[in-house]
Amino acid sequence: MQVQDAQKALISDTAIHSNERLSPFTPIERGHMAALLKEGKTQAYIAAELGRSEATISREINRNSGREAYDPNQAQENYENRRKASRR
Repeated sequence: MQVQDAQKALISDTAIHSNERLSPFTPIERGHMAALLKEGKTQAYIAAELGRSEATISREINRNSGREAYDPNQAQENYENRRKASRR
């Protein structure tokens, strides 16, 4: 009986996180994120809005914010450059 309970808990925990996509952000998502940040929305709010985890949103913002605010065009360019570099 305990094994079944553990399996149910594992399945339940997996279902909680199954809504997160593992695909890269699209330019549209990056633009939406920038607009929400400019409005002062929290990372939790943005994560819920985009169907991503808060950690994913945080990494995206930290990775692609320079001295200024998050720039979706620069973020997309950074992403494309990282992809090109990884394929060498």
